[in-house]
Amino acid sequence: MITPDFGNVPSARCRSMIGFTSFGISRLSKFQRHRVGAQSFRHVSRKLPVLRSMKYLNAQTAAAVDESLMGAEVGFTLEQLMELAGLAVAQAVVDFVKSPQCS
Repeated sequence: MITPDFGNVPSARCRSMIGFTSFGISRLSKFQRHRVGAQSFRHVSRKLPVLRSMKYLNAQTAAAVDESLMGAEVGFTLEQLMELAGLAVAQAVVDFVKSPQCS
């Protein structure tokens, strides 16, 4: 298991954004309304510009990607794909925490 090294403890602002990221982008709007009350998803997306530029897969496209990755040609198992997804999220969090935005 890979354990990310965050170095210094991230600021409160970064911990908040990491919480949003780890909770899941698809649930951010509901979480934001519940947690912060009057602030809207639009307010949060201004703080996190990546949300505005992010592309989303629909169910049909996601199923096609899974099918091709788990097919005979590539041969990933579901467990391998989940591990790679977790690793990608962990790396994104580490990169964000080490960025100048979190100083």
